[in-house]
Amino acid sequence: MIIDCHLDSLVFYYNKGLNFFNEIDPEAQTSWRSLKEADVVPFLAIYIEEKFKPDGAWERFIQIYNFYQNYLNSLFNQEKTSLYLSVEGGEVIDNLLRIEHLKQLGVASLTLTWNYKNLIADGVLENNPQGLTTFGRKVVRKLNEKKILIDAAHLAEPGFWDLIDLSEKPFIVSHANCRSLCDHPRNLTDRQIKALAAKGGVIGISFVPDFISAEFPTLEKLVAHFIHVAEIAGVNVLAIGSDFDGMEKRAEGVEDCSKYENLKEALLRAGFLPGEVEKIFYQNIDRVLKEVLY
Repeated sequence: MIIDCHLDSLVFYYNKGLNFFNEIDPEAQTSWRSLKEADVVPFLAIYIEEKFKPDGAWERFIQIYNFYQNYLNSLFNQEKTSLYLSVEGGEVIDNLLRIEHLKQLGVASLTLTWNYKNLIADGVLENNPQGLTTFGRKVVRKLNEKKILIDAAHLAEPGFWDLIDLSEKPFIVSHANCRSLCDHPRNLTDRQIKALAAKGGVIGISFVPDFISAEFPTLEKLVAHFIHVAEIAGVNVLAIGSDFDGMEKRAEGVEDCSKYENLKEALLRAGFLPGEVEKIFYQNIDRVLKEVLY
């Protein structure tokens, strides 16, 4: 079993006029069928593109949600969990009642920001970023109360530290890697990774080439991020956050969702024990989900 903390497949298919749950796009990195064949339980994100922010963010979310609603409701009603629905972009929250609505619609996780400033906090590409706003602090408390998992991917570092202090529950960084190995603003510092581990959260190591290495991103360089996190913070903070269907380039060895097994084999070759690989592939994020959602 694999729980992948971040895939952009819903929006990738929607923007091509295709239904992710019953069609296959040969240009995509995933399909619903291929994920099920690989025994993957994905976090499927509804990403709010920049052109819909800020004023059209909620409407864009509802537009995509309604397109998939019958399939989502059917899957939500199954006894065995087959997916987690997430929203990537806190712009959908312009008042606290939106959080109540997200919960009613089955949303499991919310990414507080994308790369830029919103009402909640600043994203990683803002100059001189600030932390959580007064409204953002209310949002965090409400998400805790409503048992929605907070995702700090894309959140600027001051907001990350505010979240460490404020959140009563563990949170995740769904798709990011190690800044010390690849100096990209979307990656976390060692200090952040250690704090996330102490909070009981997880980092979903991403397959995005630019997060792996500035030069020749490969499977081996991806594995180096797992090794580094394990060395500085322990295996229990590690998870998978591929970002399939959300990247323009592909890293060698993990080009699409048929290649999860390549990663598993590479982790074993690198010295991770089979039980540790199981933690990375699903047990760690499952622990967080049980603590936050239920």
